[in-house]
Amino acid sequence: MRYEQSEDVTEALRPASLTDLVESNLLWMSDPRRTPVRLCAILSDSADFVVEVLAFEDAGTAWRFAFWDVSKFLCKPDAMQASDHDVALYDTQAKRLRAAETLSADPDAAVSSKTWITEHVKRFLDILRSELAAEAGTGIDGWQ
Repeated sequence: MRYEQSEDVTEALRPASLTDLVESNLLWMSDPRRTPVRLCAILSDSADFVVEVLAFEDAGTAWRFAFWDVSKFLCKPDAMQASDHDVALYDTQAKRLRAAETLSADPDAAVSSKTWITEHVKRFLDILRSELAAEAGTGIDGWQ
C-alpha cells in the first residue's frame, strides 16, 4: 500500500491516548517524519497494541507497543474512540503490567554483588598486568 503524506493532515493531529486504541485507526508517530501507522491489533491481555507501518523504509512491517506508549503517537481529532468499558480495561491492564515491571532489590545483595564484581575486576587486572609484563620482558614492578 502506498501512503501519501499530507501536510494538512499532520498539522491537525492531537496526542493519542488509550481512548484512540481502536483497530484500523490511523496514527502517526510523534517522530520528526510523522511516520504513519494503522492500528491492527489490541492485545489487552498483555497490554500491547500492534501497528502496521504505512510509509518509509519499514512500510508493511508490524510493530508492537505497550499501552503506555500510546502517548508517543498522534491521531486525527475525529479518530474512532474506544468504549468506556474498553478504555477502563486497557487502563487497568496497563497499570497492572507496568507495576509488574518494577522490581524491588535487596540493598545488602546489591552491596554484596558490587563487592564481588570489584574483587574479580581487581583479580583480572592483576592477571592482565602480569601477562603484559611477561610479554614486555619486564617484571611486574615495571607496571606500577
